[in-house]
Amino acid sequence: MLIALPLIHAYPERAYPGLGQSAPQVQQMIVNAAGGYPNVPGLANVALAVAQHESQFQATAQNPGSSAAGVFQLISMTQQTMGVTNPYDAQQNVNAGVQLLAQYYQQYGNWNQAIQAFSDGPGT
Repeated sequence: MLIALPLIHAYPERAYPGLGQSAPQVQQMIVNAAGGYPNVPGLANVALAVAQHESQFQATAQNPGSSAAGVFQLISMTQQTMGVTNPYDAQQNVNAGVQLLAQYYQQYGNWNQAIQAFSDGPGT
């Protein structure tokens, strides 16, 4: 079950790294990153679904009502925790988002709770 989140906006006029990444390129980044977690079943498919829901695979997506930014709409606390120095850098954002989903799956043992934890953010 995916949780409905506020509408995000993409700002293509901003010159952030990752801006030139097409949706298929971002999707391939996600699949490649998920390959680093072979013990997490279905990670690539779940990560693709989450990224599509969060940003439509847009590296410059931004939620005007919060600090959520990038492909996986990582909030500033998550960005810091995961070592993301530029949330609009598609590769950094994808690596962090996929790693976080894998961690939540390993913590909870099922995708429903893992996705809920991802949506709720850290400390909830």
